[in-house]
Amino acid sequence: MPDPTGEAPSASPPPPASMSLGAALRAGRRDLGLSQRALAERAGLSKSVLARLELDGRSATLAQAEAALHALGMGLCVVDRDHSTAHLYPREVSLPEPG
Repeated sequence: MPDPTGEAPSASPPPPASMSLGAALRAGRRDLGLSQRALAERAGLSKSVLARLELDGRSATLAQAEAALHALGMGLCVVDRDHSTAHLYPREVSLPEPG
């Protein structure tokens, strides 16, 4: 269930790029002092789905990951292999040429 105020919590500093999605979710949740159940409710997910995400589960979807990140005040960015387009879930932006 989304936050009743309609606002995402203030974002923590971004996690290091080498951190896994599960570790980033877990760290963000702990930074806000939330239980898995509380974050799952904010994100509109079941506790078991959130637990799978935190364990880098393979059966979780991109939409579930985005919902959990949004509930923490974070976002998701996927960059094409050629680095020409960044997909800021759920929208796309073109990136400038490197260099």
